Amino acid sequence: MAEREARVRIDATIYDYTEFLQGYIWSDLKREIEAWIEDLRDGLEMCEIDRESDTIRGRLQALRNVLELPSLIKEGLESDIAKRSENGRS
Repeated sequence: MAEREARVRIDATIYDYTEFLQGYIWSDLKREIEAWIEDLRDGLEMCEIDRESDTIRGRLQALRNVLELPSLIKEGLESDIAKRSENGRS
């Protein structure tokens, strides 16, 4: 996690991420992204050109990554706190 800290500053707390993940805004965003994923999957089924299908697959993976991002950041914050707590006990 030290590598992440060197590149990205996270101002929100674990509580902020918990509230966000349980809130209406994230719920709305997830539904919209999931609709995009469904549309891309439909396009993938109709796709006949391999190059085009690779592009669609890349977009699908990017959207899946966006859906995971808040949880991954929250987990990173929790891990950082746990490590600091362990280092404080040593």
